[in-house]
Amino acid sequence: MAARTVDKNYLAITWDHTAVHIIDGLLAHIKGLGIKADLYPPGSNGDDNYADGTKKVCIALVETKYLGLPGPTAGLVIDKFGSANHDLVGKAGLRGCNPEGEESSREITAKNKPEVLCLRSWKEDVEKGLMPTTLEEAIKIFDAWYFTEFLDPTIIAPGKEELYKTRYRAAERVRGEIVDFLNNNRIRRKRAIEIELLIMSRAKLDHED
Repeated sequence: MAARTVDKNYLAITWDHTAVHIIDGLLAHIKGLGIKADLYPPGSNGDDNYADGTKKVCIALVETKYLGLPGPTAGLVIDKFGSANHDLVGKAGLRGCNPEGEESSREITAKNKPEVLCLRSWKEDVEKGLMPTTLEEAIKIFDAWYFTEFLDPTIIAPGKEELYKTRYRAAERVRGEIVDFLNNNRIRRKRAIEIELLIMSRAKLDHED
């Protein structure tokens, strides 16, 4: 098997209270695979804001990917539906994977090379409604993400490799452009506010005179 295009042997991991039924077993499974992991559990003070944990994971990965610092190279974030974490991961300029199950986890990984698995602790059953994701299901989804290679030939049709490489490069470019756009406009907005406050303060002084 070809070397992974994303090194998943050093993970940053976080979860919220909705994952209590699977997290211990999943962490034991990850340890059994010999994977190194930095853990960012819910706050010990009772604060259970999934966003704070995901922020820590994203910062750790960004420091490794963009700043070249030693640290985790991939991540696992768990909340009830995965979509909120997936959104935060994208805003950090990282590639996320929010699969519904084992097969979609495998296909998304083969086509998109995601760095972060945004795992759902709950799923929707057609007959039963919302149900907790079982440990067995969580492990299968994780393994599909961990073991599947980018452009896996058992998933990607012959002759389609360049198509997905082109899509991947385009997504990386656009992702970076969006992050730069947001950052630049935040800076511009901050400067505009500072100028407005300065003008207001001067106008107040002139009025007092």
